[in-house]
Amino acid sequence: SDDACSLQSSIQFSAVMGNQYLLRMGGFGTSTGTGNIEVVQVLSGGANNCADAQLISGTGSFPWNNAPMTNDGPAACASLNKDLWFKWTAPSTDNYSFSLCGQTTLDSVMVVYEGTTCPPTVTVGCVDDSCGLQGEILAAVTGGTTYLIRIGSFSSSFFVFAEWYFGSDA
Repeated sequence: SDDACSLQSSIQFSAVMGNQYLLRMGGFGTSTGTGNIEVVQVLSGGANNCADAQLISGTGSFPWNNAPMTNDGPAACASLNKDLWFKWTAPSTDNYSFSLCGQTTLDSVMVVYEGTTCPPTVTVGCVDDSCGLQGEILAAVTGGTTYLIRIGSFSSSFFVFAEWYFGSDA
């Protein structure tokens, strides 16, 4: 990596527990300097393609990371880039909140679709910027029905690791 974040570098790769890795750093040309290296475990979450949507169940917080993602889906209520997918079956017929509010700093877009057809055709809700730069979808869902949840960034140049939350109004 060169200049991934201004004049610094950042890389991301899948590591295997117990393996050793060599990290090589250097300056541009003959430049020298000192600094620190930050190693952070980035929890994955979500699938890159609609057809491979990550199965989740129940309610609660679910981590996601759209850094390695591409685009896979139809036009939405706003520009949607680096999207990822979850597949969820409603545990009961009720009103549910699907929320990114306070769960990320990303300027994000979220879409909930009914069914598992890819590309999806039945939109339950689509949101951009209902709580700052994030959004929340309140939807009446049917118990036993499977839904696709799509999350992406508004801008193609931003990505983030974050969580999203949803729960029943009951």
